Amino acid sequence: MDLLQHEKPTVFHLSSPCTVLLRLTKKASGFIIISQMAEGLKRMLLLQLWVVFLLLAASGRATSEDEETFQEAKIELSASLEREQFPQNETTTLTVTLKWLGSQDAFEIEPLSPPSVDNLRIVSSSSSVETKLDEGKQVTLRKYEFALRGESQGVATIGRVQVNYRHTETGESSFLETQPIQLEITPLTSSRRLNLGLLPLILAIAIAAGIIVFLIYRFAVIKRESAAVSAAEVPPPTLEERLLKELSEIESGLGNLLSEEFYGRVRSITLDYLQEKYELSGKASTTADVIAKLEQRELAQETSGRLKEVLLACDEVRFGFKESSREEKKEILSLLREVLEPEG
Repeated sequence: MDLLQHEKPTVFHLSSPCTVLLRLTKKASGFIIISQMAEGLKRMLLLQLWVVFLLLAASGRATSEDEETFQEAKIELSASLEREQFPQNETTTLTVTLKWLGSQDAFEIEPLSPPSVDNLRIVSSSSSVETKLDEGKQVTLRKYEFALRGESQGVATIGRVQVNYRHTETGESSFLETQPIQLEITPLTSSRRLNLGLLPLILAIAIAAGIIVFLIYRFAVIKRESAAVSAAEVPPPTLEERLLKELSEIESGLGNLLSEEFYGRVRSITLDYLQEKYELSGKASTTADVIAKLEQRELAQETSGRLKEVLLACDEVRFGFKESSREEKKEILSLLREVLEPEG
């Protein structure tokens, strides 16, 4: 008599996995156990089959759990261009994307420096982070976008972008980097064909417009000559006066500016000052490169130190993804104002 006929029926209702294992055991026993075997031997073989199936099930479950843990710890880096060929007067966007399974705090990402570029200029940058569900799994995407404009016609290059990160659960640190990207900058093209049938009409309109312009100009000259007193010519504002005015406008609207926008405008003013005052170009360079160039110039130590502090503070907030207080923003404006305001 088969041993499974002596088992209590409640054994088959303990759980779904147990039921499956029992059925597999019973089915396998039909091929292995024969009726001539002793009852004790039958029981021993059934027990051995049951243990084997239990071990196989546990092994498969452990392997599945290991694979799931590996997938959750995986992080990927990719880079893409909006266009690899574009005219010199337009822009293209470089998008650097970090992707991993899990929540936003599964990895700690160090601030990302802008990529080094050749024959290109970074005109703006932004960043974002989002978490969504993909096939029932939580996926986090952190994106960095850089708008690039060509300097001249020909080949341009975007250097490697390195991202340093740390796994918050294991504490392990590592880095990922993209490959260099080449793109082509094409010349401006604006070819328009002139319809010769419209030439007489165009000439007539041009003559009429010329007469009108001449009459307006003549009227303005007569009016100006008849004025009794002419206003004194006002000299154009200096570089420092112009930039201080921009600082005042930023300070007056401080409450309406996000940290990223505020530090982006402050960095732009600082780089404009270095460009016009010391002929130190920094629009297409990283902050580290600008500071290296700055140290080679013979500037007063206080001035050089304030400019470095402003640039580093801008990078820390722009790429560090944190808000700064109103007092910190005012302190940065004060540092820059001390550089721009004339002594005394």
